Amino acid sequence: MKKLLISLFCTALIVFAGFGILSIIDNNEDSIVIATEILEKNNDNVIGYYQLGMIDDLVPKGGYMLEGDLRKTIHYMSHQKVHADHKFGRKILIEKDKVESLYKMLDNFEYEHEGLYREILSEWKEGNFGNAVEHHNALWEIDGGNKGKATRLMTEEEEKGYIVRFEQDNATKYSSKRVDYSFD
Repeated sequence: MKKLLISLFCTALIVFAGFGILSIIDNNEDSIVIATEILEKNNDNVIGYYQLGMIDDLVPKGGYMLEGDLRKTIHYMSHQKVHADHKFGRKILIEKDKVESLYKMLDNFEYEHEGLYREILSEWKEGNFGNAVEHHNALWEIDGGNKGKATRLMTEEEEKGYIVRFEQDNATKYSSKRVDYSFD
């Protein structure tokens, strides 16, 4: 009886894992189709989201990002500057090369919310983060946010703590080149 239960459990586990893997493959196939269409429209000037020359595993150096990926990247970067009760997503520090790479995408491709992205990245390029709360919340609302609305800018000490925690969590994963615009 015990062997039968173990066999049934293992079979169920394999079936559920298989469905999960098929779901992931289906989602990736959609992204591949979109990337392929973009390549065709842009005369192979685009390598795609996953390409050589990545600044890190999230921000390509040149190339193209789907709008949702671009928006989330900027949103996650804004977490370095704002206080919110909840912050979801990956930590991505605001670094000069990332900001410039994202901004360059706006010059090369069309996005529905391009004006907002351009406004945010233009200010960041100048080291201006005074509107970070407003910008974070605009991105958060586009993504249908219901938890994690920014309430204020972080203090200098809070931001330093955020950066230290980031570096401790990601010491070997991300680039160490960073421009701390707020501490110049």
